[in-house]
Amino acid sequence: MFLTAASESAPPVLAPIFLNQDAGQQIFAHWRKELGPQDQEERLRVTIIRGVDRSNPHAYRVVIGSNLPDRFMEDAKRLVFMVSRCNTMAPTSDANLQRFLRSYEAAGRYSLAGAVITDEQSSPVPVSDVHIAKRELNVRDAWQIERNDPDVVGICEDDDPIIPTGQQDAPILEVLRWRQESSRSEPPTA
Repeated sequence: MFLTAASESAPPVLAPIFLNQDAGQQIFAHWRKELGPQDQEERLRVTIIRGVDRSNPHAYRVVIGSNLPDRFMEDAKRLVFMVSRCNTMAPTSDANLQRFLRSYEAAGRYSLAGAVITDEQSSPVPVSDVHIAKRELNVRDAWQIERNDPDVVGICEDDDPIIPTGQQDAPILEVLRWRQESSRSEPPTA
């Protein structure tokens, strides 16, 4: 859920929606304890990946996970496991996303907060007054994401991304091949 004020210079809010209020409160309480009221070190990585579905040009994916320090990315021999949460949004318009991004660009910051929805007919409501102030937001086009990119976790094997005309060697093509080969070589689960 995006929350913006009438004045685009006010920091907007990005609020993941939870079905379970207790889980949402616990997650934000933990993040607030670990990060404080402001994620000064940008330890939490928030990415919006646009262009993930050619059949719906307004679809995008939100990825929330850890932001690795640069020293981890420098060592090619290092194996790193990260946990991220990905959610694909399939709106019929990009108006809300564009309004959020304009507010973010004008304010230079945003807040991450939680919301809860109890059923499909209800509107989301804030989980609590706990939020985390952030400055860094990664907004990416899917076709530019490479195999060793920190945002590769936001690419699914069955994605049909929007690739601009003339981009025969778009980095995402290698990612999709790799994802498809990996899924074919995985042993069946019982």
